[in-house]
Parts: sequence; C-alpha cells; structure tokens
Amino acid sequence: MPWVSRRTSDLALILLAVIVILSGCTGPEPAAVCQESPRIAPDDALQGVAQNGELWALGDQPQVGKEFKLVIRVTGSGTLAVSAVDPDGARHDVLRIDEHVGSNFSRPGDEWGLFFEFDQAGCWEIVVSRGELSGLITLAVDA
Repeated sequence: MPWVSRRTSDLALILLAVIVILSGCTGPEPAAVCQESPRIAPDDALQGVAQNGELWALGDQPQVGKEFKLVIRVTGSGTLAVSAVDPDGARHDVLRIDEHVGSNFSRPGDEWGLFFEFDQAGCWEIVVSRGELSGLITLAVDA
C-alpha cells in the first residue's frame, strides 16, 4: 500500500509546518518590532503588566551604552527586587536603586529611581517584584 506512506509523510510535513507557525520560530525579533509597554496620558507613563498590584514608570528613550534612569511607582509592601532581561533572555542586575521621598509622579504606590546600562539594542524587560506584586515593563532600547 504505497499510498499510505505517501499520505503519512504529507501529514507529517503539514504537522511540522503547523508546529513551526504556532511556535513563532521566525528568528530574532528586530528592535523596530518591539512592543513597548503602553504610554498612558496625561504624563506619558509606561503602564507595566502586574499581578497583585500596579506598576508604572517614567523614562526617556534608552540607548545602548548610556546610563538610563527609569522612575517607577509600585504598589504593595516589602522589599523591592529588580532585574533586566535582555533580548537574548539573559538577566542583568540594576546598577543602582534610589528610593524617592517626594515626587510629582502621581500614580499609585511608592517610588524609586532605577539605573541601568543596556549593552545591546532590542526589547528589554524590566522585571519587578515587591511582596505579592510581580510585574514587568517592556522597553525598546535604541542602538
């Protein structure tokens, strides 16, 4: 029954094509396609994705090799933990975290200044946790 092996190989090729399409195996994502966290009026704040609280940020356009300050406001209580994840998935420590006492950044939560130096262009995720809150902000870093 030669038609059985032909049909089986055709089905295997179709299945493989579907798996590749659904897995998103299209190669590295160019920086221009990066989906930054949305900016919300009136202050153009970046709205982070957070579970069990709120995460907001203010910052200019980050560039490779230049120190970048991101001001964040985070709800919840407890110790703040922050790291950056580069386009390749590697984690990087924040250079410095400064707690802010007073501010005109009127979003919920407590405020900190985070300092980074990005070593490559592309989509970076700033991962934040504080008590029960976990969240992230996505930034497009320019070359």
